[in-house]
Amino acid sequence: MAVILAAALFLAAGAPLPGKTPSSPAKASDPSDGAGEEYDSGILNRIRDDRDGEGPRVGPKNREAENSGEPSPEERERARSRRKTFSFKMGFSLGAVGTGVLGPRPAFTPLYRYRFVEGSFEAGFRGGMEAFLVIRRLHYLSLGAFFEQRKIQVRIAEVGFMRVLLYSLPAELVYSLPLARYVFTSKVDTNYISLPVAYRFFFYQDFYLGLGLDIAVLFQAKANYGVVFYSSSVNMRPELSPVDFGGRLIFGVVMNRVLVEIGLGTGFLDYDRMGGERHSIYLMGMIGYLI
Repeated sequence: MAVILAAALFLAAGAPLPGKTPSSPAKASDPSDGAGEEYDSGILNRIRDDRDGEGPRVGPKNREAENSGEPSPEERERARSRRKTFSFKMGFSLGAVGTGVLGPRPAFTPLYRYRFVEGSFEAGFRGGMEAFLVIRRLHYLSLGAFFEQRKIQVRIAEVGFMRVLLYSLPAELVYSLPLARYVFTSKVDTNYISLPVAYRFFFYQDFYLGLGLDIAVLFQAKANYGVVFYSSSVNMRPELSPVDFGGRLIFGVVMNRVLVEIGLGTGFLDYDRMGGERHSIYLMGMIGYLI
C-alpha cells in the first residue's frame, strides 16, 4: 500500500517513472532547412541569389522562363507598331480615258493635211494593276502598269487624192488649200502602255487627293479617213512622239476596298513630230478593287 501511494505522488509531481527517459520537445520546422523544401514561399530563390552576390532579383523564379526565346510585351508592341506603319497592297482597276490636244490645230506632212478638232474628247479604254506602299494608313505610294486606248478627233486630207479631184488646179495651189476642212472627221486610235507613279494622301476618312506622273509608251497609232465614196487609213505612228510623259491631279474615295478615282492630266512633251507644238490633255475615270 505504501508503494502505490508513493507512485501516485511521483506522477502528480511530473517526475518520470524509474526506467523512463524524458522525451524532448518537438522542434519547429525551419523553411530554410531541407525538411521545408517542399514549401516554397517564393523568397527562397531571392535569398539564394543574395548568397551568390548578385543582389535581389525581381521577376520569375524560374530563370529558364526568362530565356525561353518568346518576345516580351514591349517587343510585341514594337512589332505591331511597325506593321501599322508600313504595309503593302495590290489593286486592279478598269475605266475610261478621254483625250484631246492643246495647241495649233492644223498640221501637215508631205502626203497629208491634218486638222485637230477643237474642244473634243474621245473616250477610250484603260485598265491595269497597281502596287501600293501604305505608310501609316494615310500615305499611298503606287507603281502601276496600264493599257490605254487614247482616241483623238482629227480631219485628214490626202494630198495625192485631192490632186486627182482637183486636177485642173496647179499643184502649188492644191498644197496651199485648207483641204482638211472639206473631209470627214476621223479618229486617231492610239494604244499606249502606261507606267504611272502616284502619291495619294487621305485627308478626310476615306477621301484622298494625289499627284501622278505618267510615262506612256506608244506601240500603235492608226487613223481611218474618207472623202465621199473614198476611204483609206494611215499609220500615224511615225508622226507621233514615241513617249508621252505627263502629270495629273487625282481625287478619289475608297469604300470597303472599292476605289473610285478621277484624274486630270496633261503631257509635258510635244505630242507629235509635225509642225507646231501640241500637248495631250486627258481625263480619266476609274473604278477598282484593293486586294
